[in-house]
Amino acid sequence: MKALCRISVVLAIVASAFAARAENPCEKIWNLSVGDHRVISEFSTENSRFADEGKKIVSVAVSGEDSHDFLVVTQPGTTEEKIIDPFPARVYPGTEVRLSADGNYAVFIPPAKFQTQPSVYDVQADSFRKLKEFAKASDVWIVKNSRYVIAKLPDMSVGVYSMETDRISIAKVFKDDWDLNEMGISDQVLLSADNGYSRILNLDTLVSTKVELSSRVMRSQSSLDGQTLLLYGEFDQDRENLYVYQAQNKAAKEVKLDSPTEVQLLPSGRALLYVQKSNLRALRLLDLENGSDVAISSNYGDGYSVSLDGSNILVRGQDQSLQLYNAYSKQATPLNLGHGAQVIEFFFGKYGQSAYLQYSRDSKLYFGIYSVISRSTREYEVPFNSIPVVSSDERRVLFSFADLDEFRGGTTVLYDLKELSVQTRTGRIARSKLENHFSKLAKPGQFKVATNLNEVLYFFQSGAFKKHRVLAQKILMNVLSESIGLYESIIARYPEFTQDGGFFADAERSVIPEIWKKGVKRYLDYFVAARANADSIVESVKYVRPVHNYVAWMSGDRLDFYADALTEAMADAAVKVDFKDEFKSEIYKLCEEYIYPIFWIPYHTVVDHPYARHPYQVSRTFFASEPINGDPSTKTKYGFYAKHFDDIIIPKDAKPGDVIKKNEKLTMTVGKDVYESTWDIVVQAESIDPVTPELKSFSLAKYRKDGVLSGTVMVGSNLAAEDASTIAAYLKFFRKAGYVQDRPRSVHDLKAFFREQVITGKMDYIVFEAHSDGDATNVIRINTRDKILTLNRNKRGKMETVNIIVPSGKPLDNYTDPARTALVSNQELAEWVKVRTDAGFPPILIIRTNCWSVSKMVNEIEAVNSTGLQEIASLTPVTFFDNTKDNAEVILLNNFFTGKLFRKYREQLMRNASYAHKIGNNFIFPDDEDFQHYIRDVIKPVLRITHPLTKNGKPYAIDE
Repeated sequence: MKALCRISVVLAIVASAFAARAENPCEKIWNLSVGDHRVISEFSTENSRFADEGKKIVSVAVSGEDSHDFLVVTQPGTTEEKIIDPFPARVYPGTEVRLSADGNYAVFIPPAKFQTQPSVYDVQADSFRKLKEFAKASDVWIVKNSRYVIAKLPDMSVGVYSMETDRISIAKVFKDDWDLNEMGISDQVLLSADNGYSRILNLDTLVSTKVELSSRVMRSQSSLDGQTLLLYGEFDQDRENLYVYQAQNKAAKEVKLDSPTEVQLLPSGRALLYVQKSNLRALRLLDLENGSDVAISSNYGDGYSVSLDGSNILVRGQDQSLQLYNAYSKQATPLNLGHGAQVIEFFFGKYGQSAYLQYSRDSKLYFGIYSVISRSTREYEVPFNSIPVVSSDERRVLFSFADLDEFRGGTTVLYDLKELSVQTRTGRIARSKLENHFSKLAKPGQFKVATNLNEVLYFFQSGAFKKHRVLAQKILMNVLSESIGLYESIIARYPEFTQDGGFFADAERSVIPEIWKKGVKRYLDYFVAARANADSIVESVKYVRPVHNYVAWMSGDRLDFYADALTEAMADAAVKVDFKDEFKSEIYKLCEEYIYPIFWIPYHTVVDHPYARHPYQVSRTFFASEPINGDPSTKTKYGFYAKHFDDIIIPKDAKPGDVIKKNEKLTMTVGKDVYESTWDIVVQAESIDPVTPELKSFSLAKYRKDGVLSGTVMVGSNLAAEDASTIAAYLKFFRKAGYVQDRPRSVHDLKAFFREQVITGKMDYIVFEAHSDGDATNVIRINTRDKILTLNRNKRGKMETVNIIVPSGKPLDNYTDPARTALVSNQELAEWVKVRTDAGFPPILIIRTNCWSVSKMVNEIEAVNSTGLQEIASLTPVTFFDNTKDNAEVILLNNFFTGKLFRKYREQLMRNASYAHKIGNNFIFPDDEDFQHYIRDVIKPVLRITHPLTKNGKPYAIDE
């Protein structure tokens, strides 16, 4: 479950919708959904744009993991959509589409490994231009003013394509590697080289200007006029060196900022700071010239928006209030949206004269336009939540939802905010005539929102769908094939479709029309990206259940992809809210048995009885995928069942040897099976601190005492889908570093090999490369028979060797087969480390690259209770190993092999975007505050906890 590499994009609906009618004093907009599209990244006007002065809608769509992105061009006022794809005869997975700011151009960027050319598409002229000179480019951008496409070419030169002249120019700026940064809307880009220099390149003249700094630029941002840059230099003693560069005088000066969490550079030499210290969350405005600093909001909530010229800032407070702050007068104006208004979305228009708001009040939803000039708000009532997209001329707006309470025919329209007019077709059909259309509506492809919406609304609102169940499921699939918004609205209104069994019989899945296949796949791709997140999955999974009978035609890999995405999202939700102390891997396995049956993946009962450590406390919960003791009330909203036992309180004066629990038996029944755990808890030590010193680095000198630095990369038994590519990446990494591979050899008892390597001191470090494997009491499950690839190098007279364990067979088929796999328990690891330490060998280092592994780290460190174990683990998901310089695992290993301080680890990990934003690869080290918080502060006192679980008298583990 390395989530960051499994699902790397988040999608949102950009649908075209609407019918509208003006009513005073409030214009009410009725909305009908049609032509849903999926858009890369979180919803914004960057992803769906009005091109050619609002006459066209351009959006990016993605068709799945095994395909590539394409473009959708929609003519508002019609249901016609045109698919733009420069590679229709060849699939290039990973192709990215980037839209220009004005919506008139799109660049198709295939990954460099495919050795094909990027293409530029002109929306207005409906024409392509292949950028042959940009083949194998590693980075391609459209400059924000939409005049240029720039690329980083394999020879480290800069490629510049002009939209206006249709010409390509090549500029050679550095010999060494460099990174590309945009500079506002100007015709300049910033190039930051690894050799410590930076240059500003003028795209009109291809002349560059050197930027003099005392440290290498790691990242940058620029004002919209491109005249002011904020440059982030290399870290210096846990602090970034920050510089302000003025293009006019071509000089940079260092600035001191008060530990901001976020910085947004504004025009006229100002910066907007978001500062978070303890419980304080504040927005401040800093003058970068004179250093003056003024507070904007000390009641900062969770959002702000800045007008294009930087003069006005919208700020949402913790109490949901919204205020407009003027950066020049330094005055704040509250926006009065009525008592109890809850703001959903807000942003400035292109010119900053209007702010667009979406909010709820008195159980109704509104779209509001706030005039900065007149300080007044005009609002429009809307029936369902949506995110508006405003055209570049700020006259037209799009919404996305359906209204099931009104019988109105309609099609895609633009709502004109100035003239209060709409492009739509409306009409009513007599209800008495609608029933004759039911059979027709059930035929594949015979439903169109623009012409058949009234019939469908009547079919469901009248209750006719309850009498015609076969027709109902077919009509629902027709609806799904046309409109995601309308489909979800129907499911939300009529829960009968979400019940187990319900409307769908197995016979209906035997022959699936092609149009339904496309509709279901399109919806699942959308759902995985837009709905499958911790905040919405619990409620939204109901939308997926009705497609159960219409997915069996898909390949097993495709079903696995969808099932894994939804399961991971459900597990995220569970550990985020109700089961924060549990190891997410175990919660994931429980959620599997709720989600997997939807996708025809075999169901089997899983049970676990883990514990969670707290200072002077152990909490225990019994989990199962079926009712516990036959009690349906034990079911959680996440689909699995849970029963919590009284917490075990550890006396604060407990001494080593004190027995807390002795032979306590807990028995539960699940189905016909009886599960029993026997608990023994003994105090080992008063504090874990003596065995977890605050190291500043790992001592390579200790590991080299025997003359060899030796390690093992162990790929877990559950990593079947990715093991080949992951191992290939490791081999490439070590070969590039000068390691030479020996002949592969087989091992017939990997657990014995593991034990022997640990206790004899031959193994200095081990990298566990696996999904979140094992459980609360087991380190990892491994194959018993595997191949070993050994690589060696002589580095300045010092030998280094690494063993890469290659899983054998097809682990995914049955990776828990006791004839082929074995569990390594925490207690066994403790015994091995004790033998190793008593023999005088240095500590064994465990680098855990599986997700959320800090929970396992707590249990392993407590069980081992020895300086003979040192461990690195992550608080978050972890990206798979990939041989790139910004990969978090590559950074870890490079720093380890060169004996760097942990401070350097953290500095270089900032190159990894997920680590920098604290959403992934968040490894913690012995000198971290997080290590103190999650490890040392939790293990009080040190306990020896054993609680073997049996099923009908035989040993049992959750992954069996």
